[in-house]
Amino acid sequence: MIVMAPASGTSADGIDVGVIDLEWGAGAEVTLRVMAADCQQWPTGLRDTILDLLPPRTTTAARLCEIDTAIGQALAAVARLGHRSRQLSSRRHGRPRDERRATLRP
Repeated sequence: MIVMAPASGTSADGIDVGVIDLEWGAGAEVTLRVMAADCQQWPTGLRDTILDLLPPRTTTAARLCEIDTAIGQALAAVARLGHRSRQLSSRRHGRPRDERRATLRP
């Protein structure tokens, strides 16, 4: 099963996205392979808007909802980019990614 996960941390430096391939083995054994990982930029102005929400600033519930929607749309756009055009690279911050495998056992 291929899984794509876009996310951003508290620094809001960009949208990190990873694609992994999960394979179930015997019993509860799971093997995962990192297929791609990348960091995409936030849409123009959205990062500043997010950082402007930090204390000591105040805001309204309506504004939080607007920004939450904008964040969700940005994350969805990165997922679409990777799914439709395969433009996600196997690089992160300019460095080649080594293919990594991990086997998880109970």
